[in-house]
Order: sequence, then structure tokens, then C-alpha cells
Amino acid sequence: MTLFKGGGVSLPDQRVLWNLPRESRLARHIGDWFSLGDLIPGRGYFVEQLSFFCSFLPFVVIGKPDVIYFSDKNLGDFLWRWRRWSKQDSRLLFCNGGTYPPPYDRFDVVQQLVPDYLQAATDTGEDPSRQKLLALGFDIPPRFDVPTGPERGALKVRLGLPVDRPVVLSVSAVNASHKRLDYLIRELAALEEPRPFIMLLGEKDAESAVILDFARDLLRRENFAHRTVGPDEVGEYYSAADVAVLASTREGFGRTYVEALAHGLPCLAHDFGVARHVLGEHGYFADFNQQGALTRLLGEVLAEPGTDQSRQVRHQDAFARFAWPSLRASYVDLVRYAAAIALRDRKQVDPR
Repeated sequence: MTLFKGGGVSLPDQRVLWNLPRESRLARHIGDWFSLGDLIPGRGYFVEQLSFFCSFLPFVVIGKPDVIYFSDKNLGDFLWRWRRWSKQDSRLLFCNGGTYPPPYDRFDVVQQLVPDYLQAATDTGEDPSRQKLLALGFDIPPRFDVPTGPERGALKVRLGLPVDRPVVLSVSAVNASHKRLDYLIRELAALEEPRPFIMLLGEKDAESAVILDFARDLLRRENFAHRTVGPDEVGEYYSAADVAVLASTREGFGRTYVEALAHGLPCLAHDFGVARHVLGEHGYFADFNQQGALTRLLGEVLAEPGTDQSRQVRHQDAFARFAWPSLRASYVDLVRYAAAIALRDRKQVDPR
């Protein structure tokens, strides 16, 4: 197996391919030149995927892989068109992390991450044998040492977080259209002072400047912070925080849910099927479409006495359901299944 990726560094089993990043000025200009803004929403993303496909194609032609496993639908569309033209027979295994709706007739097998999306696919007539339910895998250590009070205090000091009040952590892109940070900020502002400190951790996008200005107006600078950090640093913020919140009302899977569980944190989420499935009995839910719902829920959770045992239980649940040691055999079975199944445009055989 070889990983082909758009950034980072190349390793023996990982290759970095040239592409035009979606947020780059050139990608947006190319989309404008070809009027993709009118024809294709997210033109920068489309150009990014097309440029990545062009870099990836020689490896498909020469390597003739049995299975191509991917999670970007546009890339899958390009691969499907290439397969029709070239008559190559690489199976297309699509991980539906972006919650793309049916039809999936261009892909041989679709990995659905939660039961809701599997049910939606079969309800629309998708072949159940080509839909497989399998969660995302995470690097979760089997042993979890709950940080002591002094350890968390020292960590807060090192990260520049207040030690005299609770820290609420939001790990998501800084926007309103999907992650709904405007709702989160408004609900926090409705709490009585002294309010919890909110740490907004995530990448900026076109909406971020407005969101951060909104936070400065409602919360004041001393009550929040925003940072973008590397993946290896995110765990420290979970360890320092008292509670995690994801304000979005739609998610393909919700990585924050699992990461919060793995660090033993109570996680507040909108009450819908994906969050219920991932967080299970350990989640705290409310209708985040309602004004005041998050404010009330946050007040209730912060009033609860957290225990080392409850944090350990959350961690063990995350490890049992989402850690790679728990899921590895299922992923091997998934790839073998995809390698054996008939192409969409050929007579189907039983891959077993």
C-alpha cells in the first residue's frame, strides 16, 4: 500500500504529489478563467482535485493498482472517467467522509462511516452489497493517564490559558456556514460572568475574519483565543481543557467527538444521528438550532463534578470503537472485499 498525498514529506510508502491548493490564488484564478464559479461550486477545490489527479495518473497507469481508496468525490469522478476510457480495472473504494448523497454508481464499494448514511443510501436503492459500514480509525493509546490538577495547571500556563476558570475547547475550521462558531460565541456570551474561557483551535478560511471580530465584540479579547497548530500539538489542548464543544448541526463523522472521548473530556454536541452514534452514552446533547440550548447545557456540564474514573471510561470507549488495533482487521477485510468485487459495468461476482 502506498499513500499519495497533497502535502507533507515523502517517505518510502508515502508520496507527495504536486497540486494547486484550493485556497491558492492561482487555483481560484483558473476556476474564474474557465467560469467554474458558475458551473461548479467550490471552484478552488475542483482545480485542486483536478491538478492532484493529473499528478496521480502516471502512478495509476504504471502501477495498475488493484484498489484505489480515496475520500474526495471529485478525484473519484476523474478516476472513473479514466477507467472507462483506458479499460483499466482498478477498483474504486470511496470513503464517504464528506457525506455525499447517492447515487454512487461510479464507485465499486462505498465505505459509510455511520449508520444514518448507510440507511440513506439503501433507502434510495443503492446496492447494499456495495455499501460497507466502518468507522474512521484513530491513533488512540490503550493506556490513558488522567492529568493531575497540578499537571493540568502547568499545561494551561505553558499554553497561555487561564488557570482560574474552565476552558472550553472548540476544534474546527473557523467559520459560521458549517461549524457555526457564531452560534457558539453567542451562546457563551449569554453565560453569567465570570464566563469560561473559549479556545478556538482550527484553520482559518474566508469567513474567519468576521467570526474573530464577532468574538472580540461579544466576548472581549481576555475571554477567548484563536490558534492554528499542527496535529501533534492538538492533544495538549484537549488535555488542558475542561470540556469540548462542536456546534455544527451536520457532520460526516465528527473527528472532534472521538478526540474528545479519547482524552476523557465531556463533549457537547447537537442532537442528531451522527453525534449520537459516535459519542454514544458519553455525549451531552441539545438542539443547537435553538437559542439558549448550548448556554443551558454548558452550564449544566460545567457544574458536574468531573472524576478520573469518568475520563477513563470515555477513553476506553473511544479505544474500543475507534482505535486502529480495534479496526485494523475490518479495514483489511474491506480492501480485500473491494479487490474481489466486480466492476460496476461488469457482471457482478460474489467477492466471498
